[in-house]
Amino acid sequence: MSFAQYTDVNDIKQSGYSKWRSILLRMNYSGMDYQYHQIKLNYQTFRYTIWRSINSWTIIILMIINTFYID
Repeated sequence: MSFAQYTDVNDIKQSGYSKWRSILLRMNYSGMDYQYHQIKLNYQTFRYTIWRSINSWTIIILMIINTFYID
């Protein structure tokens, strides 16, 4: 990551926030939506979170079944 492309501290904060939000939270909203409390509670906002949770729980359950119920 090159810091030469950033000219302002706010650009760095915005870039870091968008990466943090997409990697950790997996939610689809902008920094302005968060700042002004305008995050919409719909499927598009929580799509990645829902699917990642379903996939994670499915894998956990299958691993437990595979561990305890092997013939």
